[in-house]
Amino acid sequence: MYYKSDFESLEGVLINDGEDYNHRHPNYNLASTYLINIQNFQDIHEGVMQRFSGEIENEHKSQLMMELRGINSLKSLYWLVKHHRYTAAYGRVRFLLETYLILRGLNRDKNRTRKKYEKAVEEIKNDEDGSNPFNTIYLTKYLSGIRRNEKGELGDIDESYSDMYDHLSNIGSHPQSITSMLNDGSWSHSQEGDLFRFGLIFVFGLSAQYVQIFSNSSIYMDIFRAIDPIFVSVGLALDSGLPTFMKDDLKYLYPSEYW
Repeated sequence: MYYKSDFESLEGVLINDGEDYNHRHPNYNLASTYLINIQNFQDIHEGVMQRFSGEIENEHKSQLMMELRGINSLKSLYWLVKHHRYTAAYGRVRFLLETYLILRGLNRDKNRTRKKYEKAVEEIKNDEDGSNPFNTIYLTKYLSGIRRNEKGELGDIDESYSDMYDHLSNIGSHPQSITSMLNDGSWSHSQEGDLFRFGLIFVFGLSAQYVQIFSNSSIYMDIFRAIDPIFVSVGLALDSGLPTFMKDDLKYLYPSEYW
């Protein structure tokens, strides 16, 4: 039985009970590439919000909010993998996949995105008392619709992507999965590598959609040049390449072939 007086020592055990990704670790390259590029991505985002605040329009704001959620989830994934919490980590991967899909849908029609954002802002202003904490705002419903539509397209591209989505859901989101309980608490070389590769795929995907947010803006090339080192670094680390549902993002991996 533990008591309150044991809190500090118990917390210390939990914090230190994780992988040390030194040069001898078999997944060192994946782990280091992943963490470094998450931080680079976050720094770029913060720089954009400060340096280019005057260039950010309503057609960009929904996507930037989604990108920030994605960055935070990428960081959470690193700590979950480091501490062998693979079940929860696969749940983060599904969250990242859905974040990417929503961003792609928002970027496909920025004029509609702007209108939906402005309507949501007006709705929030009118809901002054906030009396219903479970009220689903208009923009949330719209984003949910985009997620469903984009998820449906995954199966149209390749049925295996629907299977992948179900696999991620069964492991990381639904408690009825029996085998997922065996994944946690001890190091797994294969699962660790699998999760870091998923993470790197979505570092690339979210970065590509970040550039795409500003595709019709005067700062488009500034954003691309800032993020390009992330594309290069992640591309070198991903020995299996990008999934085909990200084919539109390949222009950022091989820009000379597209521009």
